Amino acid sequence: MKKKKVLIVDDQLDNLISGMEAAKDLQFEPLGASSLKDAIEIIKKEDLYLVLTDMAMEGNKDAGIEIVKACYKKGIPVGVVTMRRVIRLFIPEGLSSDSLELIKIETIGEEEKDVNVWKKAFQRLEKEVNLEEGLATQKKTL
Repeated sequence: MKKKKVLIVDDQLDNLISGMEAAKDLQFEPLGASSLKDAIEIIKKEDLYLVLTDMAMEGNKDAGIEIVKACYKKGIPVGVVTMRRVIRLFIPEGLSSDSLELIKIETIGEEEKDVNVWKKAFQRLEKEVNLEEGLATQKKTL
C-alpha cells in the first residue's frame, strides 16, 4: 500500500526534522520544505494528503498565508502550527484574496516543536477535517 504524502513546512531545521520524523512514525511519507519557494513547488507537483506549516518564516512574514492559499487552490487540507509561548494548531477559515482568518483548534505543546507535538498536530488535523471519511465519500461518488 502506498503511503500518503504529507508536507511539513518550517524554516527552523530542527523543527522540520522533528516534523518529518513524526510523519514517518505515523506511517506517512514525509516531505519537507524550509522556504516558501520550495513549499509552493512541492504543493504544485505532489499529490499531498495534508500540509502542516509554520506561519512566519525568516524574511517573509506572509509565507504561511501563501502556503495556505496554495493548498486551498489544490484542495489540500492545511494546518498552521505556531510557537508563541505555547504551541498551537490552527486551521484556516474565511480565506479571501486579501485576508485569512485562523481558527484555534488546540494547544498542542508548551516549549518546542518536538516529535510528539508534530504527531498531535497531524492527528488533530486529520480528525478535524475527517480525511478518511472524506476519501471514502469521494470513492463512492467516482
